[in-house]
Formats: sequence, C-alpha cells, structure tokens
Amino acid sequence: MPTEPLEELSDRELQQRLNRAEKRVREIQASPAAEVRQAGKIEATLKAMDASIATITETQAELSRRASVEKNAAIRDAMETAPRFREMEKRRDRKQHPVSGAPFNYVRKRAHPELASVSLDATRLTREEGEELAAIVKRFRELFAGAEPDPADVTRYEELVGQWAGDVNLFKNRRREAEMEARMAEIREEERLEALPKRPVYAETGSVTLPRFAFSWLAESRDQAWTVADTGMLFAVLGMFENRQSLFANGTFSEEDGELVLTVPGGISEVRLLPGRNGNAVDSTGSGVVREREALRTLAANGWIDAQVEGTTLKIRLGEHAKKVRAGKEEVEATA
Repeated sequence: MPTEPLEELSDRELQQRLNRAEKRVREIQASPAAEVRQAGKIEATLKAMDASIATITETQAELSRRASVEKNAAIRDAMETAPRFREMEKRRDRKQHPVSGAPFNYVRKRAHPELASVSLDATRLTREEGEELAAIVKRFRELFAGAEPDPADVTRYEELVGQWAGDVNLFKNRRREAEMEARMAEIREEERLEALPKRPVYAETGSVTLPRFAFSWLAESRDQAWTVADTGMLFAVLGMFENRQSLFANGTFSEEDGELVLTVPGGISEVRLLPGRNGNAVDSTGSGVVREREALRTLAANGWIDAQVEGTTLKIRLGEHAKKVRAGKEEVEATA
C-alpha cells in the first residue's frame, strides 16, 4: 500500500506513525523466541523489525527538521522584532527626556543655521545634561527684552545643543567654516575683479558715475534693502545736483552757505517727478514706477542725501556718502 511523503503529513499524523512503529518494535521484542522459530517466522520478524526501525528513524528525523525550522523562525522573528522594540524604547526615552519640551521648542524657534542638515537625538544627552540645558533655556526666556544672556550660559548652551546634534563643537566648527567660506568668497571676488579689463574714465561735465559698490548693493540686497528703483533714483538725484536742474515738480536749486540745496515746496508729501519722467502705476506696458518718497528715504538712510523739512519746505543736500564718492573716495563701505 503506497504511503504519503512525510513532508505532506501533519505533525499529528507523523506522531501517530512514530507511535505505531515503536509499538510494533515492542511487540516483536516481547514475542517468545521459541514461538518465532517454531512458526518459521524468523525472516519475516526480522524484516518487520527493520521496517519499524527505519520508520522510527525517518519519522524522528522529519519531526526534528520541523522543530529546527520552527526554532529558526522564532529566532528570525525575535531578531526582526528586537530592533522595533529598541526603537520604541528610544522613542519613549526621547519623549520622557528633559529636552523634549521647552528646550526643543526653543531651539526649533531659534532656527540656528548651524543646525542645518543635522538631526537632534535626545539619547545623545544624559538626563543630567538635558536638565542643565532646560535650566539654561529657562534663564534665556526669563531675560528682559534686549538683555544680554550670560556668556557662560551661551557657551554651554551651544555645547549641549551641539552634542544633542552629534558634535559638541558643532557651533564653533560651523562658524569657523562660514568665516573661511566668506573670506574665500572675498578673495575669489578680488581675483575676478583684478582679471577684468581696465578701462579709461571719461568724465563729461554734468555726467554721473556710480561706484562699483552701488552694483554690489544690488547683487547682495535682501528683502528690498536696495533695489533697482533706489539705484535709479540715486542716479537721478546726483544728476540733478551735477546739472543743477530739478526733475521734481516745483523743485529749485539755490546755494546756502556755499552749499548747493534742492528745495521742494510742500514738504516730502509733494515730492513728485515731472510728468513723463516716471512710469504709470496702471500702465502695464511701462517698465515700472519709482515711489519717490520711499526711494528718497532709502537714499537718506544710506547717507547719499541729507533731507530736512523746514516748515512746509523740503530741503535736500548731498549727504556725506555722496560727497566722498564725488570727491573720488570710492572706498566708502556700503551700508545698504
């Protein structure tokens, strides 16, 4: 009678097969030798014994194999599960760590550029270090507006936050790298300018020449600190003084104590460029509009002009910055 492959039997069926074979062996061993010889069953008995022993051996081997597979599977599951448990434990520790509350929110709001592209892991700090950082942050928050924190607190804060990010010297290293990169950028720019072709300077009466740093202001401007409109107004105002011709409606030039003064009746609110000299705010075909009053305030803030209101009259003089540039001292530092 054909039998099923052992691999297709269930564990229960294998155990039953093993039990039957072991029972058969016990029965053969218990049979009296005389009866076996008299009945002429010696050969058949030996074959039955061998078959039963073979059945026991192969069945036990299959059961052992299955037990080994189950054991290996359990080990594999444990190995796969352990990292998840360890990560869960880390997350729990992070949530319970002293830096998980106020210190984390404080650091996040400060948006330190030194922390760009790094991750904060609370497990890098001991609880004592976390409590120390929390105490420093608390002192920072209790400072009055404009008050300077204790330098020792700042140094320790940066060390602890750096360690939180994986490098106790992170702030020092990042600042040093930024300084070196800024210096290298300056050197590269100096080399680039030095390589530019030199040109002769032709100055016609009434002409205006802006120094190179006026362009640098445009190239480096952020948040509209210095715009194309401001540059255009600068050129226009300096041109007015060089040519003693006002482009502002009702504006006139005169001398006061030997100094040229542009006078505009009505004050700053009446400062308007002559018709056709400025763009139209509602005409989309033009190149744009300069807001005269705002542009003049920017020029005044950067030392190009000195604007004073006397009564109802606005008086504009050249500022210290413009005077130095006009005198050929173009090394004046930009302040835009």
